[in-house]
Amino acid sequence: MNEELLNKLLREQESSVLDFKRDMYSFENDFEGSVSKLIKDILSFCNTIREKKAYIIFGIEENENKIKIKKGIEKIYDDSFFHDKIKNKIFPLPRIKYYNIRNEELNFGILEFPLVKYNTPIYSTVKLKGIDV
Repeated sequence: MNEELLNKLLREQESSVLDFKRDMYSFENDFEGSVSKLIKDILSFCNTIREKKAYIIFGIEENENKIKIKKGIEKIYDDSFFHDKIKNKIFPLPRIKYYNIRNEELNFGILEFPLVKYNTPIYSTVKLKGIDV
């Protein structure tokens, strides 16, 4: 992931392979709810039939599905943080990557879902807020 790819993705519309989120999951304020939202997003993107990588970009507010306002995110995470949040909660363990990109003096988070064929659908192994096993 680099700044050029980020700018390319920002010119695209939300779709089954691209989602914009204004804010990062609020792990500090609502840990269980945030982990649940993260897992729902991962299940959704990983179980969607697609022909290319998928992305969630944090720090972008979309207005009427047209105008993208760059808000950025405050907290910087690393790839291992997200892997730690999903281990023992999803099977099979999906391949995901997390990046921090600085663009126009703002920090953005990008969760990337590589194109991977899993032998079975990915599912939650624990009951969480809004998710059944």
